[in-house]
Amino acid sequence: VNDFVCISDRAYTRDQILVMEKTILNYLEWSLTVPTPYVFLLRFLKASTSDQQ
Repeated sequence: VNDFVCISDRAYTRDQILVMEKTILNYLEWSLTVPTPYVFLLRFLKASTSDQQ
């Protein structure tokens, strides 16, 4: 989190970043996925077999 504080040029505090992170996760209903090679392969195959439209 401290890296994000530095990246933002200290425009936000550590607590503000954590509150926003929790807000975003709640909005997404904590629905997160892990980008595994298998998931990437499935998406790649789907994209490669679709038509040009």
